[in-house]
Amino acid sequence: MRWSQAVARRFEELGGTLLLETRVREIAIENGRATGVVIEDASGASRKIAAGKVVSNIPIQDAFRVADKGAFPGDWADRMEGLYGYGSIAPYFGLNKLVMPEREWKVGVKDTYVIPKEEGFEYDVYMCWNIQSQIDPSCAPGGRHLMTAYAPVTEKEGKDKALMAKACRLIIDYLERRYPGFRKSIDWALFPTAWKLEGVAKSKTQAGTLKAPVEAPGVAGLYFAGDTVKGYGVAMDCAVAAGLICASRITGKDYGVA
Repeated sequence: MRWSQAVARRFEELGGTLLLETRVREIAIENGRATGVVIEDASGASRKIAAGKVVSNIPIQDAFRVADKGAFPGDWADRMEGLYGYGSIAPYFGLNKLVMPEREWKVGVKDTYVIPKEEGFEYDVYMCWNIQSQIDPSCAPGGRHLMTAYAPVTEKEGKDKALMAKACRLIIDYLERRYPGFRKSIDWALFPTAWKLEGVAKSKTQAGTLKAPVEAPGVAGLYFAGDTVKGYGVAMDCAVAAGLICASRITGKDYGVA
């Protein structure tokens, strides 16, 4: 919360106006050019904000809910609309002792076969994990440890509560097999799950230049930002990179990311 508040304050310090409880109902496009946005406030009143340049960070798959799909090249728009993301299980374990080998205490560990697909998943589920408190001791009280992990799942799987609950049990079963005594070392555990961890999955048909460019094809003055367009890295890293590329295209300045 404090991070988002800090970003909002900086945005306003730089001259931006932040409209809360306001929805974008339409990206206005006239004669192949973006001319502004139509917004609706909390009272239901609508108005148009005219602008020569519009930046949208709506996930690219959903952009055509507010922008006329017919204004873009047809094949491109169809492909953008069909892009898919992925979800995740991101376990947190509070541990009273470390039962894994000491060589693994300060490194990231990955196993590509944590949950077999035969348990109801589209693919074998892999998982990465590390002992966060070994890197930053402030993450856990004295004599205790924090282990964090990450396992990707499909969007459909991430929405299946029963399957996610099953996955949480299977993850603990796997860690107990790998590290005998792990189950008893757990003081507490949290299993946050998400069906949309990253807006566009890094598959071979979607990665890199196959994602949306920051400049909208066919519509002058419209730009895309966020993690569903061309950037570098994943999730937040990708969103930041895309934002810098977008800013560079608009201002003509070099922000170090091309």
